[in-house]
Amino acid sequence: MGTPSFFKRSCVVLSLLMLLACSGGGGDDAPPPAPTPNIYLAQSSYNFSGIVLDNSADRTFEVKNTGNANLNIGQILPPSLPFSIATDTCSLRTLTPSQTCSLGIRFSPTSQGPSSATLSIPSNDPDSSTVNISLNGEGYGLNVWINKVNSSSCPSISVDVTVTDPRSNSLLNLLTKDNFMLYQNGQLQSITASLIQYPSPVSVVLALDWSESLSNMRTQIQAAAISFIDQLLIGDEAAIYKIGTVIEFYPSTAPLFIAADDPGKTALKAYVSSSFLPGAFTHLYDAVYQSIDRAAEEGTKTKRAVIVLSDGNDESGDIGGPVYTLDQVITRANQKAIPIFTIYYVDETGYIGKPEIMQRLASETGGQFYNALGANFTVIFQQISNVLSNKYILNYTSSTCSGTISVRSEDSRGFYGADSTTFP
Repeated sequence: MGTPSFFKRSCVVLSLLMLLACSGGGGDDAPPPAPTPNIYLAQSSYNFSGIVLDNSADRTFEVKNTGNANLNIGQILPPSLPFSIATDTCSLRTLTPSQTCSLGIRFSPTSQGPSSATLSIPSNDPDSSTVNISLNGEGYGLNVWINKVNSSSCPSISVDVTVTDPRSNSLLNLLTKDNFMLYQNGQLQSITASLIQYPSPVSVVLALDWSESLSNMRTQIQAAAISFIDQLLIGDEAAIYKIGTVIEFYPSTAPLFIAADDPGKTALKAYVSSSFLPGAFTHLYDAVYQSIDRAAEEGTKTKRAVIVLSDGNDESGDIGGPVYTLDQVITRANQKAIPIFTIYYVDETGYIGKPEIMQRLASETGGQFYNALGANFTVIFQQISNVLSNKYILNYTSSTCSGTISVRSEDSRGFYGADSTTFP
């Protein structure tokens, strides 16, 4: 007996209804979302901390398109002073998905005290048409440098500190312990004595980038180096490196430092003025590493330092790679307790330097960074000479023999500055 047609029709209708239910109610699938760009900042704020007046520091921010459509960036306007745009590869740029660009922001305080600003980046990101970077920094009216912490007789600790006035380019050698505040691990310490030592003899290695990228400024570099040599005091000693594809040392035979008496200064200045064929590349890291070792192992003075003038580019990778990396150089300086003073400069041909490399070499080794863009090399060398030539010795008693020391100094005019370091 056949199945009644009513039941046949019911089964067909039921099957169709089940098919429609499983297919989401019928009709075409929903279209995929339209491709959109997405602007991404790995860092949306930065604090430059304390920068001495008329000096500057740079920070690079990377902008990335993490979306799946082109990101169109508008014109980026400079933030309010004392912040400025040092480099800009982002304005009016189209970034394809995963592509990046960069912004270099500079903090150049001309007055003492805190500053803040906002940098806005416009784009066609539908979810965030403008992203902001918060900028902060503080101008220091005094240049304060902790050059040594002696904890070998702990709990009695002594801290060597130099204080200079960057505006008058002079030493401040009439301060007392009441002009200082010293903290260890965040706790204010009682300074029992403050002694001034002048002169404070130094063994200094002067490493000069002689590469083609600085060739337009070589005459000025020579003149500034000669002026620095003239400022060395009796009791100081110096050695010089010229840096290029090859690294040339002076003196090249023992003794590896030259005393800063009149004959020694004459010999050092003659070497600075002598010819040198640098080649096309720069072995910066290797030269600084060797400078550290010469200062540590051959210097005869208790205070030792390395001064590096460069654009921050190490081009050893173009000819097989450096012997040492930047991190190894910094580690070596800290192992040997050699601070590195860096002077950053690029010539006016538009060559791109790496100021943050120079900043790292200084800040992570206990030295100081100087930006020579728009500044006088001779003035900067005079400032470094002042910093190296004297020191205050601050004594106190501590309950712990390691940690972070911070020193703040303020003079009678209300100008202040600060520095910190870790020990031992």
